[in-house]
Amino acid sequence: MTDETPTGRLHSSVGFKLQRTARVFEKCIELSLRHSGLSRVNWCILLALHEHNLTSPSEISDFVGIDRTATSRALRQLEELGTIKRSIDPSDRRMTQVKLTKRGVELMAY
Repeated sequence: MTDETPTGRLHSSVGFKLQRTARVFEKCIELSLRHSGLSRVNWCILLALHEHNLTSPSEISDFVGIDRTATSRALRQLEELGTIKRSIDPSDRRMTQVKLTKRGVELMAY
């Protein structure tokens, strides 16, 4: 194949190369997180809590760039791992607050 074929143009395009690089980078992150039992999304949520002090599921969802259903699923996983604690907001009982546990803080320091 030459660069004139559609496949050749695709593989030499900046967008294609950027996408491939992003996939390799994501794979490296996921492999480095595997020992802690975290996914990339879980790690992003912990970063939202630890580094950006976000406490509501909707803020976390917006920060990470995932929908509310995926956020709820990830928060449940993190709670099962003992890295976060969810509670009812005392000032507005309709809202949920999310906080890192001691184990979550230690994991982020690691």
